[in-house]
Amino acid sequence: MSVETSGSKDNGGFERKKLSTEAILDWFTCFHTPPDAVTQPHPGKHHIDSQWALKQLRPEIDDTWQGLFKRGSLEIEIYRPRGHDPQEPHWCDEIYFIISGSGYFKNGDERNPFKRGDVMFVPAGVEHRFEDFSEDFATWAILLGSEGD
Repeated sequence: MSVETSGSKDNGGFERKKLSTEAILDWFTCFHTPPDAVTQPHPGKHHIDSQWALKQLRPEIDDTWQGLFKRGSLEIEIYRPRGHDPQEPHWCDEIYFIISGSGYFKNGDERNPFKRGDVMFVPAGVEHRFEDFSEDFATWAILLGSEGD
């Protein structure tokens, strides 16, 4: 398995980054839960189940995202906004893997439809947000890189 990203800001072309299955499993092998990142313990260290991840969100305090994993400059979060997406540009690159729902994704000057199973890449510092999304919308958010990269 490999993950490819595109949209290099430097040359306007494509930049591909491939992650091996072994590298991905290595990240999950070293599963680390920040002290207040989750409300219940994770059942395993090689797999983060989306249903378990969604249960970590606390709607009673308007919780729309939750950090689930961090290793070096890699962070994995679950994100489920309600009604509107208040995001601001981030300090690092982001990859979204859509878990459920559909809608539109604004990424810089582009606005494209998305649905379950889609993957979107956002370079650091680019304005982006989910718009006109369905009530069941949820996504993984993978943050890559350090501030200033």
